[in-house]
Amino acid sequence: MNPLDALIAHLEADDAVKRFRVLEKRILDHPDYQKKYAEVLKRQKQLVQHQHAKDGRLSTTEAAYHDALAPLIDDPLINEYLHLQAHLNDTLQMICQLIEAALEKPFNL
Repeated sequence: MNPLDALIAHLEADDAVKRFRVLEKRILDHPDYQKKYAEVLKRQKQLVQHQHAKDGRLSTTEAAYHDALAPLIDDPLINEYLHLQAHLNDTLQMICQLIEAALEKPFNL
């Protein structure tokens, strides 16, 4: 098995990855979560647009975004999902940095 396949197999066997996939499926299959998430995405897009436009609606849009996000964050299932997502993102970022450092090493003689 080559190193990339070994890394992928190791990540797929990780308990955090397995739990993340279970939570993701439950969230994606639940219509109420989908509705709430769609509202958060809509508010997030508006927030980004207003941040870039630097207009006077930013504080109102930001409040609406947080109001839409709060019920999701307060939900234990979503909260666990978000924490696992952050953990896995950090892990993948670290792996990318290690690979980049290994690839750059021969050029930094």
